[in-house]
Amino acid sequence: MITATFKKRSNQFVSYSVKGHANYAPNGQDIVCAGVSALYTAVTNVLIEQHDAALDGDDTVQLGSIKDSQYIVTVLHMNLVEIAKEYPDYVEIINVVEEPVIDFSRITAGVLKADEITSQF
Repeated sequence: MITATFKKRSNQFVSYSVKGHANYAPNGQDIVCAGVSALYTAVTNVLIEQHDAALDGDDTVQLGSIKDSQYIVTVLHMNLVEIAKEYPDYVEIINVVEEPVIDFSRITAGVLKADEITSQF
């Protein structure tokens, strides 16, 4: 089975990976594997060459320019979802949503007079 994992943070894709084998048909005849591979290779090459993405140690694509990469990764995600609908026994999509963590211990509240405010820039 091919497993495609997409990670989002603050409603934006930050990484993805595509691993495994479809085993839909013998090598050279596996249309599921060929379709997934073509999409993955095309999108990943564009992201690495033009949008500062990088493959990490476990072959996960870490997006560099998050804002500029969203449309391209969405194309990959949407098309892999369609393939998974057609071939659910051979392709699965995992969506991971991470929420940003706020460190409330670093937030302070108070009142300052205008003449007490200084610029740190």
